[in-house]
Amino acid sequence: MENAPLWILGAVLTIGLPLTLEVGYRLFGILNRSRAAAAQAASGEGWGYLASASLTLLSLLLGFSVSMAADRYEARRELVVEEANDISTTYLRSQLFAEPAASQLTAQLAQYARDRHAVFMAREDPARIEEAQAVAEADQNRLWATTAKAIRQPGSEPLTAQFLVAMNAMIDVAATRHAAITSRMPPRIILVLVLNSIAGALLAGYTLGHAGKRYAVMSTVVSLMVAVTLLLILDLDNPRAGGIQVSEAPLDRVINSISQAERARGAANAEAPRSSAAIK
Repeated sequence: MENAPLWILGAVLTIGLPLTLEVGYRLFGILNRSRAAAAQAASGEGWGYLASASLTLLSLLLGFSVSMAADRYEARRELVVEEANDISTTYLRSQLFAEPAASQLTAQLAQYARDRHAVFMAREDPARIEEAQAVAEADQNRLWATTAKAIRQPGSEPLTAQFLVAMNAMIDVAATRHAAITSRMPPRIILVLVLNSIAGALLAGYTLGHAGKRYAVMSTVVSLMVAVTLLLILDLDNPRAGGIQVSEAPLDRVINSISQAERARGAANAEAPRSSAAIK
């Protein structure tokens, strides 16, 4: 179920729950064909209590599940901001090293930011995700090797501790984001929600059979409300597809800022030899 396209799940839920309610309504008529049985069944209030209890339980389950899915979405959103901040901090601190380490680190960090962005732009394509993830991990290895050289340069001792803290935070948040985006709600929770929705619709339809009226408009609206809520939970729980996606805007802004800084650094480095030649 978790791998099925959301539009298919939405169509199944939107059509299936009202149909299940209709099945419950007709089931009452089938099980109480004789007038005496129907009159006796209609006089009891037990089914009404059962349907009410079932729908109350369903509403609680849906409420808790929406809250859980929304919390996970919010955690993913905060991780985007955290990673953008960590990359920006690492880039700024890398400029404090002496050359050539500063230029090497800043260039590699600029590439790393773009490659990290590509990991999340791969969406649902497994091949693209795996390739982008491998490229980003290779960038991390190159950055760490360059860092090892940079901290051994004479005069880099005051920068070492703070830069390593920033670098470690940047690498750690990448692993945390990977875990957050691959983690989904347990399938059994989704299964229980769907089964409770079906049972609730069936009992509600059976209870309407007691009254002898379908209340077609209102019962269909309630079924659709449950279907939409289930679809919302599935959408929030799908980090790579669907209509509710975490914005990568914070990371985009950092990439643009670093790109501008790298262009300015390149222009300044190109201007420096000319200035030296003019002075001579």
